[in-house]
Amino acid sequence: MSTLYDILGLEKDASSLAIKKGYFSMVRKYPPERYPDKFMEIRKAYETLSNEKTKREYDSILGMSNFVRVNFEQAQKLIEYGQFRKAIGMLEEISRHFPEILTVRNLLGEAYSKNGNTEKAIGIYKKLVEDAPDNGGFAGHLAHAYLNRGWQKKAISAYLKAIELDKNNISLWMGLSDAYFANNDIGEAMNILERSLEHENDENRDSFGPIYFKLALLDINFRDINRLRMHLNKMTDIVSEDEEDRENAGWALLNITRQLMDYGLFSEAGETIKNAEKLMPGNEEVLNLKKSVDRFLEVDHEFSKFEDDSYDDYFKAMVFRKLFPEEELDDDPKKSKVIRIMDELVFLEEINKYKKQINRFRDAYPELYSRIKDFLIRALNPGMNRKMRNQYESEIGKNRKLLTSIMEEAAFDSYGPDDDLEDDFYFEPQQPIRREEPKVGRNEPCPCGSGKKYKKCCGK
Repeated sequence: MSTLYDILGLEKDASSLAIKKGYFSMVRKYPPERYPDKFMEIRKAYETLSNEKTKREYDSILGMSNFVRVNFEQAQKLIEYGQFRKAIGMLEEISRHFPEILTVRNLLGEAYSKNGNTEKAIGIYKKLVEDAPDNGGFAGHLAHAYLNRGWQKKAISAYLKAIELDKNNISLWMGLSDAYFANNDIGEAMNILERSLEHENDENRDSFGPIYFKLALLDINFRDINRLRMHLNKMTDIVSEDEEDRENAGWALLNITRQLMDYGLFSEAGETIKNAEKLMPGNEEVLNLKKSVDRFLEVDHEFSKFEDDSYDDYFKAMVFRKLFPEEELDDDPKKSKVIRIMDELVFLEEINKYKKQINRFRDAYPELYSRIKDFLIRALNPGMNRKMRNQYESEIGKNRKLLTSIMEEAAFDSYGPDDDLEDDFYFEPQQPIRREEPKVGRNEPCPCGSGKKYKKCCGK
């Protein structure tokens, strides 16, 4: 089984400086936006090995031949395979016999957290922070648990404490930014990321790509094109000649292009996808998205006028989706296609509502109309409209499970966590249905008074 040293590409006798370099090297190789699970492994390895006490504990576990090491390693595997309850049982058993081993308790907190037991995870992390107040990793885990619970203000406080203890931990800065963002303080979310760059130096600068990626997404949110260009330039400047590094940067630019398209920043999307192509020449995903961007730029001027026109918002959105299907722009094409089909089905069912707008659209925007006229002509024809609706309903039926998950996700997002509420949503348990009348056996006399058995009368 891989050790934490293996995850960072180190030998067991690695110095603190080597551990820090190994961390930065692996962050560059496995950026969180592309490899979230691997990045969490890297973060956990760094946080354990960069602290003298937890490193000493981990080394002692590796040197043990008794049930501690065996069960600890088995619990790690179980967590990796998603068998959290079994892992919890093993780790609780070790903790009962060796409550002083912080590393075991930390892994138990992770198992609880991944199993959805956030309250127990928070309890474990709070005690770890009390027992090891100099450990930035424990404070960071507590902050992350608070954020997962929806307690943004507590998360912010815990992240600030964690960063005081370990300013080199990139994941802590990103977590703090996420906490401010979740608390609807987008400006401070951006300021935190800018502050993290103050710790960029020649030793670690290649690892700050994830920070620039998050800054670029926030720039798009603010429509701040000048800052966006500055951050994109910084992100590409730190790319090395290593093929893997270039591919990671290209992947980031690909996803930034999608965001730019979603926000209607088409000329910026054109520049960004060109840079992605330079980093990943011949990549099919990049080439396909570039075709979509180029296709849009051809009608950008006419579409800008159309967006400002007095059409129904739903009609505008439908035109955009027909011009540029979301499955071309999104990294989850199957999900996007199902959503598009649902929206188009609604449009087809309400076609009479849009007849006048379609006719005006045809005359005012001939270039846009020419690109989607086949769909609009069929939508206006009753027979073809009915045929398309049948096809769409059949497609939706085939993807019923995916559609259900999309609707559930949308319903959850519409509520969102409330940082003033310190408890999870409480659902009143359904009460059992009780009969008002006594139960009648099938062979007993029917209560209606007919004289027949119940099964031959009212019980048929």
